[in-house]
Amino acid sequence: MIRLPINNQLAGYNRKVALDDLLAGSITAVLLVPQAIAYALLAGLPAEYGLYASVLPVAIYALLGSSHTLSVGPVAVAALMVNEALKDYAGSDTVLQLEGAALLSAIVGLMLLALSAIRGGAVVRFISRPVLSGFVSGAALLIILSQVFALVGASKSSGIWASLFSLFSDSGSAIHMPTALMGFLLIVTLILGRKPLVMMLTKRGVSAQVATVISRLVPAFLTLLSAFMVFQFSGAWLAGVRTVGELPSGFFSTLPRAIPDWSGFSALIVPAAMIATIAYVESISVAKSLASRRGQRVSPDAEMRAIGTANLAASVVGTMPVAGGFSRSVVNFDAGAKTQMAGLITAFLVALAAFGLGDFFIWLPNVVLAAIIIIAVWQLVEWKELRQLWASARVDAWCFIATAIGVLVFGVEVGLLGGVVLSMAHFLISSSKPHIAVVGRVGRTEHFRNIERYQVHTKRGLLMIRIDENLVFTNAEAVEQYVLKTALGNIDVTKVVLVMSSVSRVDATAVHMLSSLYKALQLANIELAFAEVKGPVQDTLSRFSEEQRLHCITYLSANDAFESYIEASTFCDAMPQC
Repeated sequence: MIRLPINNQLAGYNRKVALDDLLAGSITAVLLVPQAIAYALLAGLPAEYGLYASVLPVAIYALLGSSHTLSVGPVAVAALMVNEALKDYAGSDTVLQLEGAALLSAIVGLMLLALSAIRGGAVVRFISRPVLSGFVSGAALLIILSQVFALVGASKSSGIWASLFSLFSDSGSAIHMPTALMGFLLIVTLILGRKPLVMMLTKRGVSAQVATVISRLVPAFLTLLSAFMVFQFSGAWLAGVRTVGELPSGFFSTLPRAIPDWSGFSALIVPAAMIATIAYVESISVAKSLASRRGQRVSPDAEMRAIGTANLAASVVGTMPVAGGFSRSVVNFDAGAKTQMAGLITAFLVALAAFGLGDFFIWLPNVVLAAIIIIAVWQLVEWKELRQLWASARVDAWCFIATAIGVLVFGVEVGLLGGVVLSMAHFLISSSKPHIAVVGRVGRTEHFRNIERYQVHTKRGLLMIRIDENLVFTNAEAVEQYVLKTALGNIDVTKVVLVMSSVSRVDATAVHMLSSLYKALQLANIELAFAEVKGPVQDTLSRFSEEQRLHCITYLSANDAFESYIEASTFCDAMPQC
């Protein structure tokens, strides 16, 4: 018998847990149906493709995922990335767009499975937190701007920025006022349906958990209400409000047109790599966050395999890439989901909706989907993160801002790549300027601290320098220049001790630098020694040739080096050199 990850979750499964999963799966399905349709439209695909992405991929993840509560399906940022990729790939060719969506899902799935096979989850670490936050925030703002047209009943004729300029410079003539009024009321209601509604209900004695669940159902309620309003008044004051339209009868009816054409592989490899990265990062972040609340653990490799397989399932049914969604997963968690049986229930109910609600979407207005998207993705704009970065790490804040602006101005792919390049450049520049300090002993202790920060003891003629960075090619020259300038600038110095407690690695360039430094100090009659050298560093130094090997004393501790040096005079209370 094949043992799937869900089997571990079902150990001790009982009636109470089953009821919790049934309730949570049902509530998540109610939220997922309008979201899935909205994100399919955001991706530039027919509405039913959002439902297709919410059945088989959801079920596959439920069987293979290590998270008990992560809800997989279409997500906003990936949908936007799919939209941009398909514009370049297919233009206005509808059939080619569908083939491209399926191919994207297949490539994303294969990439994640390949990375999981080699435990390659570490590749996402090349995207720093500020860059990732800036990318998600910029993409969220871009999504919001893209939904303004549906919110006011206008058409988007070209790029977002050109269309916005045309929309607001045309004296509002392109705005459909009934749609705009409906959009305004929906936005206000969705805002009030969040924290204000929860606070009001809890003040009236409703438990916080029940109040939260009710709040999460507001978008589904508004979806039904708005469809009913259009049905009732489409011939009167709601005339002209655009709707989703009737979905094809029968589930997966468009599947034969959406079989991936692998001839377009090379054209989609770069956007697929970016979608795979964002899908995995978003999924594992949400999964870990929710698991920590219950003391559970998720396996990064298992999550990569599960998300990868779910995307392959999406390609099989010819639909868009999927990932773990933040809002849906939180709803699933708050509604009391205990295992991924809730995910299987969600998939089953969405499948029923796809079979039986085709006529309903004739009356479902696009404006309610736009309002749901706007309120959902507004939470992804990390204003708090930006404020914290601005206060504590200004360069990281600029990486955040530059990435967000890059996404808004140049698109998601260029924005993300620019952010990664900027982050790597920042890393290289900062690593080329390592923190180096002249240190002295604190009182009669064995602790050594920066002479510019502490009142310490030094010895005349002894220069102790602590290097607070690994020694590699980016900073080797800077370290050499600092040591020579400090040592040769003081005529009393006869010995230099490099305190290597913070050095965990040295590369070939650094070894050559140390050899050069040793010879330069020798010419000045200054002895070079080391203290607190870690084992791996010592091993690296010992492996080099006799010519490059350093014949220096290595002290076990900085205090041993300090005590062993006999100065001409007594202790002096230091600031720099006595």
